[in-house]
Amino acid sequence: MKNKLLKATALVMVIALCCCLFSACGDSAAKGEQKTWGNISVLVPDGMKLSGGSAADKEDKNVVTLQKTDDIMCYLQISIVDSLDTAKNNASLTKSTNNASDIKAFKVGDTEWNGVTYKFSENPCFMIYGEVQGKVFSIMSYKFAHDDETTTAVLESLKPVA
Repeated sequence: MKNKLLKATALVMVIALCCCLFSACGDSAAKGEQKTWGNISVLVPDGMKLSGGSAADKEDKNVVTLQKTDDIMCYLQISIVDSLDTAKNNASLTKSTNNASDIKAFKVGDTEWNGVTYKFSENPCFMIYGEVQGKVFSIMSYKFAHDDETTTAVLESLKPVA
């Protein structure tokens, strides 16, 4: 009886450990709260926080960053840029400096997204762009895939404000 209890306890511990080890940054449930910073309204998934502005300008109303609360290096940075040409040039630069691969154009809602994907320190990264309600959005990410559940929910929620 004691051995059976010990084995059952060990099995539960191994299963719990496996769940922790195999959970990926971008695979969290895509529930959360719609929030606005400056010119961007976006879903902030549970377990993430929104920071407005860029590293260069904390008051920049065209940039928000969503970060995992337990891993600040796991993020989606969302920007409104001035044109599709600017976004394409940013993707081209990202591709050339990171040995990135083109992403086949994909749709989320009414928006077609294009861009590149690559790995950095064995973690997934991407830079994509698309036009939402007349504004060009550019999204850069570290530790999320462009097609995971969290990213898709964020893309579906994006809205320009003003």
